[in-house]
Amino acid sequence: MTMTRAEVLPFLQQHRVGVQSTVSPNGELQAAVVGIAVTSEFEIIFDTADTTRKCRNLRAYPKIAFVI
Repeated sequence: MTMTRAEVLPFLQQHRVGVQSTVSPNGELQAAVVGIAVTSEFEIIFDTADTTRKCRNLRAYPKIAFVI
């Protein structure tokens, strides 16, 4: 089944939680449940404190995997 962008967006926007995965500086995979919002441009927005491992990981290696 193929979905259009117009069909996918409401699905994404109805969810308020996702799992964000990063790689630590020493190469370990790490995942965290985060609260999210999805914009009409398909941007996934979440916030975090500077002291969290996800923040440190993203600053060291700015790549991410995300599951909704």
